[in-house]
Amino acid sequence: MMRLKVWITSLALLIMTMPVLPAIILAASGGPSYSLSLSASNMEVNRELTVTVQGQNAADLYGYEVVLQFDNQKLSYKGASTGTTGFSVDPELSGNSIRLAHSKVGQVAGDNGNVNLASVTFNTIAVGAAEIKLSKVIAVSSEPKETLWSESTAASVNIFTPQRNNNRPSSGGGSSGTTSPSQPAIGANKNGVLFTVTDTTKSKTDTGKELTVASINNDSLTEAIKQLQSNTSSTNNITVDVSNQGGAVKVELPAASLLEIAKLTKDTVITVKYGSVTYYLPVKMVDISKVVQALGADVKDVTISVIIDKISGSDAQKVIDAASQSGLRLLTGAVDFSVIAQGNGKTVSINEFKGAYLPRNIEVPAGIDLTKATGVLYNPTTREMTFVPTLFQTVDGKTFATIQRQGNSIYAIVEANKSFNDLNGHWAKEDVQLLVSKLLINGRSDTAFVPEGDITRAEFATLLVKGLGLTEDKSSKFKDVSASDWYAGFVGAASKAGLVDGLSADTFEPNANITREQMAALISRAMNIVGKEKAADVKKVDVFKDQTAISTWAKESVAQTIDAKIMNGKSADLFDPSANSTRAESAVVLKRLLQYISFIN
Repeated sequence: MMRLKVWITSLALLIMTMPVLPAIILAASGGPSYSLSLSASNMEVNRELTVTVQGQNAADLYGYEVVLQFDNQKLSYKGASTGTTGFSVDPELSGNSIRLAHSKVGQVAGDNGNVNLASVTFNTIAVGAAEIKLSKVIAVSSEPKETLWSESTAASVNIFTPQRNNNRPSSGGGSSGTTSPSQPAIGANKNGVLFTVTDTTKSKTDTGKELTVASINNDSLTEAIKQLQSNTSSTNNITVDVSNQGGAVKVELPAASLLEIAKLTKDTVITVKYGSVTYYLPVKMVDISKVVQALGADVKDVTISVIIDKISGSDAQKVIDAASQSGLRLLTGAVDFSVIAQGNGKTVSINEFKGAYLPRNIEVPAGIDLTKATGVLYNPTTREMTFVPTLFQTVDGKTFATIQRQGNSIYAIVEANKSFNDLNGHWAKEDVQLLVSKLLINGRSDTAFVPEGDITRAEFATLLVKGLGLTEDKSSKFKDVSASDWYAGFVGAASKAGLVDGLSADTFEPNANITREQMAALISRAMNIVGKEKAADVKKVDVFKDQTAISTWAKESVAQTIDAKIMNGKSADLFDPSANSTRAESAVVLKRLLQYISFIN
């Protein structure tokens, strides 16, 4: 205990006198690193902002000293808390700098992996961009040994003044307190028509959450239709730019006008741009007649709204904690996308879009490792984060993650760093590692992947459902799949989507090993589901000496996957259709499929 008391005392002295710590080792490249996560990237003035100091790849972190610098013209310090148990010295505030120190107490091991070191709360006091910089971290192990990290990293928040609330007549059919803003200016851009929102109103949902509302009326959309019809561009895009707002934004559109757009223009997309986030809504994929019927309203009294909520405050902290507990590093804040229909005093959520995958873009920091980054769906009930199809691309010097999914939810971009000891030297290491980082595939244990192990029909169906971003469905037509089975939701979703058949009308045989030709059939169906079907030339299988052993029902699928370069033979002249697939083979095939359909890079 004497050594621990000395360390705690030194922390207190460090805060009061700032001595030079002895025997400091500079942080090695590839070792622990540190970053900042903000509760919001856009925030109104006179609100609370939480900044979390996160550690990645920590090794025996017993104590630490952290130095933060902040824009004290726009932010005022309010308080701080630590992310781990132990003893903390009161924070020292000096001008625009905050120094925090903390240590564990007793004979306990330090923390490993991803750790939330501390959270600092500020009040936003002035409008503009405010930067917070992490300038130094001194990490102390339980030995004790001190390591200095001084690479520095920064994050910024855009602080804005709320838009005034115009006391105009209510637009109706919506949340409580909605008033009608003046119409945004309409112009043209290279993709079609652009509405630039400068005047908004405030609204509250039934749960009391505040919304900034931009309402586009029938006359404005009628003018947009005219411009699209005379537009020589190959794209029909109506963009509503609400980038100068903050918090949650809602873009209201009259359902009657959307019906007219679907009739008069081809493949029109409503694009809502909100700063670093963009949502794309293909008009023809909204079943307006169905939602009007559900509301029991006349179409002229119905609005369709896109809501984008950049999660902030305590909800953002929950996302940060969930990522840390899962061993993930958040690269962006979480964003909640939703589409609703309102009318006749009712509200219904729209989560089905005729099977279409809707894209949404989130800008990500430059220089991230795309092999370790992925989009995730965050479940606020279970606090789980799961893979969603995500493609990264750079446009005009900025990197964006395009998330594609059939429904809406809360999404974020994360980075994972996981490896398995038994992959070293294996031919499939790179592909398996990629899928592990995408949260698509797990090991048999924390340290072993078992690449040459067999994979069952239920396990491969699970991989496909995850890879395609489908929603679990525990209803099943198979008598050998119980709702209590771990794979029930995945097999049910695969069956509902048309990915899998049983080995008979009512049996799936989930625990049977999947063969190579069965795997080819599932891959072929997955290609068809996402509209990437490839014409089958069954002559492609003639190159294999064992082509007669390929089942008749599987030949087209095998030919499709061979032609798409998703599968190949066991050798140049053998396909081996009845052989069990291995875990490594399945991972490689899934990776090639997802790249072929542009669901991953």
